Amino acid sequence: MKKQRDPDRYIGSVLSIDLEQLWRAGFRLLAVDVDNTLCRRGESTLPDDIQRWLQSAHKVGLAIALISNTVIP
Repeated sequence: MKKQRDPDRYIGSVLSIDLEQLWRAGFRLLAVDVDNTLCRRGESTLPDDIQRWLQSAHKVGLAIALISNTVIP
């Protein structure tokens, strides 16, 4: 049995996600990995285009949960 949290597609870049389409489809929350998804491994700041994407998600009404398994000493 497939669990709901299992991915059903691969997206090459979060920038290609149609945020308004997700909203219309009923999504209200996106859980996004930070490491190697929103920023390169080892970097601590988000690129400008990713920051704009997050702002766009917020304007559409989507909540964003940022997830990371990076340990900060």
